[in-house]
Amino acid sequence: SSLSLREKTLPPEHAALSASLENLGKVYQSQGRLALSEPLLRRSYEISLSTLGMERRETQKRLENLAQLLTQENRLSEARSLYLKVLNPEPGAKPDSKSAFRPSADFLSGFAALLVKEGRYGEALPYYARALKMQESLNGPQHASLAALLESYAYALNKANRQAEANKLSLRARSIRG
Repeated sequence: SSLSLREKTLPPEHAALSASLENLGKVYQSQGRLALSEPLLRRSYEISLSTLGMERRETQKRLENLAQLLTQENRLSEARSLYLKVLNPEPGAKPDSKSAFRPSADFLSGFAALLVKEGRYGEALPYYARALKMQESLNGPQHASLAALLESYAYALNKANRQAEANKLSLRARSIRG
């Protein structure tokens, strides 16, 4: 396989190996073969973290992939600790430095979805709000990519007993979907 060839020819901490591990892990995940997927996604993230650092988008995406897999496996506390490791950096970290983690909208909505799965609806809301604001600024307020995020946000609002806000977002999602 491509992965075997890369493992034979590249150093064990090479960024290209990390990409191959990630790709195969995602294939296994899409097939529901989660036990095979996890070690590959974990190793991919660890290689990326050690070689590229957390400031690189590739590393952030690999952490997100691993956290989503753990969420899918209902290993919520493990997934949460991964998310929180970067959302609440170690004391002494410089949040405005070049290497600071700047979460993507997908990362924020993934963490929000984890909180919803744990029944922590109110805590999920600010993460959904930030993700929505980011997506709107990137793609505009009516972009098709917003529909799923709006629906997830509306669900959390509804569960947090904020039905009026939830209804507005649900209507907006429906109008985007057409």
